[in-house]
Amino acid sequence: MNIFQRIWQNIRVENAERKAHLPEYIAELNQAVQPMQKWVGLLAMVAWLGFALDLDPRLHPDVPELLYLRLGLSVTGFVVFVLSLFKATCGRGLGLLYLTYGYVALVTPIITARLANDAAYMSGYMLVLLISVLIPTRFIIILLFNFGSIIVFMLGLLYFKPELGNQADYSFQNLGIAVLVSVVFSYFIDRIRFSAFKARREIEIANDELSRTHKQINVELEMASEIQKGILPGLKRTWHGFEFSAYWAPMARVSGDFYDLIPMPSDTLGILMADVSGHGIPSALVTTMAKISFQENGRESVKLTDLFHRVNEQICNNVPGADYLTAFFVRLSKNGEFVYANASHQKAIVLSRDGSLRSLDTGGLFIGAVPGQASVYEEKNDLLEYGDKLILLTDGIVEARDVAGTEFSEDRLHELLVEYRDRSGRELTELIVNNLKEFTAGTEATDDITIMVVERLREYADFREKFTAAEKIFDAQQYEKSVEMLSDLVQKFPDEEPAKLLLAKSYYRQKKFESAIKLLKEILHHHPDHFDANLMAAVSAYNTGDKRMATGFARAAVSLRKRSARAWYITGLALQSLDRKEALHCLETAVNLAPGNQRFQKALQRIVQ
Repeated sequence: MNIFQRIWQNIRVENAERKAHLPEYIAELNQAVQPMQKWVGLLAMVAWLGFALDLDPRLHPDVPELLYLRLGLSVTGFVVFVLSLFKATCGRGLGLLYLTYGYVALVTPIITARLANDAAYMSGYMLVLLISVLIPTRFIIILLFNFGSIIVFMLGLLYFKPELGNQADYSFQNLGIAVLVSVVFSYFIDRIRFSAFKARREIEIANDELSRTHKQINVELEMASEIQKGILPGLKRTWHGFEFSAYWAPMARVSGDFYDLIPMPSDTLGILMADVSGHGIPSALVTTMAKISFQENGRESVKLTDLFHRVNEQICNNVPGADYLTAFFVRLSKNGEFVYANASHQKAIVLSRDGSLRSLDTGGLFIGAVPGQASVYEEKNDLLEYGDKLILLTDGIVEARDVAGTEFSEDRLHELLVEYRDRSGRELTELIVNNLKEFTAGTEATDDITIMVVERLREYADFREKFTAAEKIFDAQQYEKSVEMLSDLVQKFPDEEPAKLLLAKSYYRQKKFESAIKLLKEILHHHPDHFDANLMAAVSAYNTGDKRMATGFARAAVSLRKRSARAWYITGLALQSLDRKEALHCLETAVNLAPGNQRFQKALQRIVQ
């Protein structure tokens, strides 16, 4: 392919691109010339006044029509100036420029043709052609204007037939050069201008894509943050006289810190505080995997060393790379005794009721680093008395720095714990966080921050004493008195299920079935697999006449204990008016499970008859 073919190929490609982007390109040119519209109009109003009022009359008094042709530009400039003041026409900046230059390109060749024997006017015409290069428009427009102007000039020469001197050939050559220069420069300037437009367009498209991607990432990060918040346990409830409060603040949208409360065998509770290495999405993914691993293994494991070993193996086998986590785990019993183990995590602290502090730590390598390290973990025992608090935290708190670079430090934390020892666990958490925020004011967070305070409530000792007394009163069948005592306890300790269940039983024995159902529903909301609560709710609903509600609770009881004759019996009674065939099956099952029960047999005989 020779050079001319390549040039022609490039021109075809450029033309195709121009057609594809022509509306946007013209819109950008219109926008570019908007600021200059008024000035173009003002300039046009005065540009030819000197010629019209002075030079033309002196040089060519025999051509009076020059005055009108010159003043026509002033009129055109005035029109352009006025139109530029209106919004409707201001946005068509190119059109106003075309109007101005079009008048100049049309009238100048007429004047020049009329006075072609005057080299000065020929020079002025050349200047007009060269000025066209400055118009910020497309090459094709300049080409049409200038070639149209030359045609008008040639027609003018034919019409006016001026006497041309010896210098005419020289002037015409210069005119040709001016046309050529204007055309060539207009072409290359337009190419440069269009290339700049295309580059800006590509940048805008790239920026738009980046903006959309950024927004999408933000949306996904926000979703990830909400999901991560959702997997953290709610800490509004108490557990057997222990109250939990926590603060969790990721450095970014998502965090490598997490905590959890895990039900464990023998009615104990696992308390986990962990910190995954790194930050952001990768760490957040590891936290989710670690949380699941701790939950699944925590429900089975008895010794914490076994628990850490199992989680370590799963993290090592399923998390590629160098991600690891530190963890502190506590297995808490209802009587305040607890077992704890530390896998290279920040030491936990016990704040005693008298204000004394003791740190909790054990040996143990962080989790997810090296497989097969069961022997490196150890566990220890301790006790929380009434009024004591257990503080678990991540190193983001003690390692936080102020503007001078000073660490918050364990010593400062210990001072705050002693100072606020008489505050509740929730208040203590809030005070520590507020002090930390004041300390780090003016700095950017460098790590995730998490703290949990577990408080063994002092008033729970009084609760245990009163609840034991209420149990004795209930056993003595003094239900009215037991209702009075238990109502007060449930109001003060709304999360204590045993007190709530005993109160429901007291209402049940008093035949206050609706009150019993209300309490039993609250219990079943948190413990839907509670057999006694389901069965008692079924009997209570049956006695209120709500057979459908009774059926629902009774079926739940049957699903929990399929060999409970009483559960089948209550289900059969509730279904008698709803589904006689199924009721018959339930009563037959009850009789088969308890063949000596006369009440079950009579109920079956009634439905058979």
